[in-house]
Amino acid sequence: MLETKGLSMRHWSHLRRAVLQVCFVALVAIGFASIHASQLHSVYVDRAKEFKSKGVMEGTVRLRAPYDPADTLAEQLESTTLFLLTLARLDVATTITEESVYTWHVFRVTEALSPRLPHNRVSCYREPPPGVGQNEVAIQFPGGSTVVEGVTLTFFEDWVKRPVMGRQYLGFVALCAPNAGAIRHGPAGWLPVEADGTLTVSPGSRTAPEVVTARTLGRLTDVLKKSGK
Repeated sequence: MLETKGLSMRHWSHLRRAVLQVCFVALVAIGFASIHASQLHSVYVDRAKEFKSKGVMEGTVRLRAPYDPADTLAEQLESTTLFLLTLARLDVATTITEESVYTWHVFRVTEALSPRLPHNRVSCYREPPPGVGQNEVAIQFPGGSTVVEGVTLTFFEDWVKRPVMGRQYLGFVALCAPNAGAIRHGPAGWLPVEADGTLTVSPGSRTAPEVVTARTLGRLTDVLKKSGK
């Protein structure tokens, strides 16, 4: 009887520990989600409630993310590193702040076209995602989705287009970690490269005149070499 009772007590102890662990994980998950939801400005919470009151469970929010326009190429390169990149992995992490949602994508570095500047932690919102390779860089873009009040809100910025596998991009990246950073100059800091090397410049982006004049990746590389960058 004593042995049976002892086994029963041990089983009960293991069961209780397992139940407590499950409850703890559940509470952490709920708390984590609540923290993320509470980080957003109340105007977005009200927007989600408005959608929900109409029976709409998905909605979009246009962002006006602040960025520093670049007057010259030299000015851009004072605070950013210029990379030639190709997409490696999409949507590796999401960062939520009071004003916006940010999405991280990972790119393979084809070439660093300017000296790699020391990283500055304040260049990014929150910590960059782990698991970024030595020849890769994770980049934080404004936009992404999160659930608020049961409604999926998708935040977007007009100049941010979803990266495409196989396409090259020219990115002026403000590094916040050795292999992570953000596009500091908005559309002037992120240029898709066509198959023939033509740089796609967004209208009204205040792209540096040297980049606009160069028009192609090859000519821009020549400009950088002549300037010693």
